[in-house]
Amino acid sequence: MRLAPHYSKPCVLSAGVKIARGGHFTQYEKINSPEGLYLFHLKYCDFAEYARAMDRRNAITEEIGATKKETAIGGHWFADARGEDRETFERLGAFAMQEGFDTRPYRKAMVDSFEPRGDTGFYHFERPDYELQFELPERFFGLF
Repeated sequence: MRLAPHYSKPCVLSAGVKIARGGHFTQYEKINSPEGLYLFHLKYCDFAEYARAMDRRNAITEEIGATKKETAIGGHWFADARGEDRETFERLGAFAMQEGFDTRPYRKAMVDSFEPRGDTGFYHFERPDYELQFELPERFFGLF
């Protein structure tokens, strides 16, 4: 398992609130990140599915003539920024393996960095790229 704060979302709430496109930012001033709550983004779990999804996205945007700004928050999946899919997976697989499965320090970093996103009315947290990975504990086996 790779930690990827970029995919984390501060939007598990039971209040009326505005959530930004993609769920990455919210107009709620408090982050609630209960221990034991995990968001699994399966983008990098299956190389063939990843490549097919990227190909579909590239084909659709090319077909409609859309720009990055018109279609996405980030443009990392566009053909000109995509790079080589195999290299992406190899890079992720080379991240340092961590002992155990203690994600508390990383969750705390998210909570501690939660702050207003400029003067947009939205809040966000820092989203560093951690070049490390963990072995998923047995309690998660069979979920996917």
